[in-house]
Amino acid sequence: MSTTHEHEFATAGTHSVNLHPDATEIELLLVGGGGGGGSGRRGANGANRFGGGGGGGAGMSTITIVPADLPAGTKILQVTVGAGGAGGAAVTADTTDGNAGAAGTATTIKAMPADTVILTANGGGAGAAGTGTTGTAGTGGTGFPLSGGAGGAGTATAGTAATSAAGAGGGGGGAGLPTGNTPAAGGAGAIGGNLIGADLAATDGGADTGTAGEAAAETSAFRPVGGGGGGGGSVAAAAGGAGGNGARGGGGGGGAASANTYASGKGGDGGAGFARVSQRVR
Repeated sequence: MSTTHEHEFATAGTHSVNLHPDATEIELLLVGGGGGGGSGRRGANGANRFGGGGGGGAGMSTITIVPADLPAGTKILQVTVGAGGAGGAAVTADTTDGNAGAAGTATTIKAMPADTVILTANGGGAGAAGTGTTGTAGTGGTGFPLSGGAGGAGTATAGTAATSAAGAGGGGGGAGLPTGNTPAAGGAGAIGGNLIGADLAATDGGADTGTAGEAAAETSAFRPVGGGGGGGGSVAAAAGGAGGNGARGGGGGGGAASANTYASGKGGDGGAGFARVSQRVR
């Protein structure tokens, strides 16, 4: 009769798992860190001001190996969980572009002491700063076999919804302000693991009253990857809404643009990565 020894890590940083001497099979599952969303532009009325781009969702990688596949002498599996990228800071100076988010970092497993990489899941790309002309979304991170979804673009009107993906979901784009200063809602953040089903809903973008985008919910029991945060909503004469934070590899939402005098919306933070090591022992 076999038993399973399972170790899960959801905090960014380095962790270790001792290889069981009687392990017959090892299943590895990794999710990279999600990309941070960009913040929106702060600018004068009468000009286009774009919201920040949503961060990309991370990739997910999974394989099943036997101990003989590892380098000779392997005693420890070293797990490095990728960090979610920080969202771009809100802009507090007039007539200034937003700040880009940071890319999420990869989650890896190495066989030690050989220091040999066994598996990697790459982090999501950073959402770009909102400017007077663009708010480019972050790209999805690659994995084996599942890639994350791209974030939604920030625009001068309503933020764009992020792309759903088999890997982690991207963050929604931040809302902008056009020449006529009409506020708009942020784009929705996407769920991750879209091959699994619809037990989780996409996250809402902030309303056209300058509210923040919704933070992504934690994963369900059957969904090892997270979703992206919603983009922040804009408002004509107050601070722009912040992007929502991603969960477990999900991208952060883009922050909304603002008029001069008022702070733009901060980009949401990408969700930290995740790793699971399951050893079957007889």
